[in-house]
Amino acid sequence: MIKLKDLLNIKEASGLGSALGGKVNPVRKAGYKSAGATSAQSDYKLKKADYGAKSAQYDTALAAKDDSKRYRKNIGTVRRPAYTYSGSPIKGGETNPDWTTQSADVMTRGSQKAASRTARDSAETSRDAYIEKDRLATVGVTPPASSGGMKASGKGSRGGKKGKKK
Repeated sequence: MIKLKDLLNIKEASGLGSALGGKVNPVRKAGYKSAGATSAQSDYKLKKADYGAKSAQYDTALAAKDDSKRYRKNIGTVRRPAYTYSGSPIKGGETNPDWTTQSADVMTRGSQKAASRTARDSAETSRDAYIEKDRLATVGVTPPASSGGMKASGKGSRGGKKGKKK
């Protein structure tokens, strides 16, 4: 019985891997992780944790923002102000400065969360690319380049079919 290891050694010795359109890589043991893959995995974990923290900060800021107190009107005196609050504009009132600060905080935290998500997704893509590269190194032969939509007949992706008959 021929083992995969023996088959890959035969491919390397005969140049069969190159004849199939791919290049022969040194064969690695199953579960092999390159330094790049390890680094990319570590980077991904950091970015994922950062995204979790930013997401929690955004959720906290959103919960603290009270839209029922968006507007306020002074019903007290100048020396002892007392306010009445509302979610809709009040005649003779103003926008509540506390609400404005909360709203700005929510916007800032939302931007930070989005940037963190983008960084996390980028790190995940990089990590996946390294993992795939290592997987191909484990198998031993990289797949041949794509033919770009050409079929074996050489007639393009439509397979030689003509247009509509009139």
